[in-house]
Amino acid sequence: MAGRFRDDQNGGARFVARRSEGNPIGVYDAIRRYWPAVLLPVLALCGVALVLAQNRAPTYHAEARLNVGGFNITAQEVPGFAGGAIQLATTYSRAVYSPSVLKPVAKKLHRKPERIMSEVSASPVGDSPVIRVDASSKNQAEAIAVANATAKAITSYAVTLARSNPDSSRLLREYAAARKKQLAAQRKHGLNSTQADLAGLRSRTLATLYGYSVGGQASSNVVQLLTPALTASNDRSSVREQYLAGALLGGLAIGLLLAMLIARSVEARVETGGQTRRIRTAPRAPVPEEPLAGRPEPVHTE
Repeated sequence: MAGRFRDDQNGGARFVARRSEGNPIGVYDAIRRYWPAVLLPVLALCGVALVLAQNRAPTYHAEARLNVGGFNITAQEVPGFAGGAIQLATTYSRAVYSPSVLKPVAKKLHRKPERIMSEVSASPVGDSPVIRVDASSKNQAEAIAVANATAKAITSYAVTLARSNPDSSRLLREYAAARKKQLAAQRKHGLNSTQADLAGLRSRTLATLYGYSVGGQASSNVVQLLTPALTASNDRSSVREQYLAGALLGGLAIGLLLAMLIARSVEARVETGGQTRRIRTAPRAPVPEEPLAGRPEPVHTE
């Protein structure tokens, strides 16, 4: 065992045992010897985490889903229809923060648009034309109402965008002008003239394009409600798990620190005198006194 000798007040020497400086106590030894110091902070922090999670007001989440492109199977078989619907789903999901969506919802629920913005979100569901509308609130009924009102506002916004096509009025004006030119060509060059036929072809083309535009507006319900929000889930379980995980990690860190501090403290006490061994040496021989100067030594006679 490593150590060192120290002089004793009684003329002897003692051997002080100590741990080798190159081999200090490790974490495993500290945990094995002082495991209650590790366990106590973990239990204490986990108990506090459970109390906090139980007394915390949960946040409720409601979800409504929208479908982009409708449910027409014939239309879905058209090449490029599926890809276009997925792109539209991404575009309409970003419109959830548009004033045209937030203001109707805020007016219906008697809330400020800023609050609605903080409580609602929308995102496409993977590579599909489905939009997920999520709403969160401290009140379960309010979360459901916000989700359904926002989903309805997005569908109305999509209808408004589809019906506000400026091409319809432009095509109508061009068709009216082409029809006048066709009648003028017939009067000037005859019904079967080349000029009349060309003017008639243009007018019929514009009439067809205008009909497609108006038909598109009539069937502009491209975003439809797929599933409304009926129930709302809360985050009590997930928050409790997060609190417990944080308490477990924090408690282990504090417990390991305490165990190491206790182990080092005990080790320091052992080095300073808790584990000492005394090694006694033989008593020293008395030193003879020197004779005094000028005094004759006594002579012993028989």
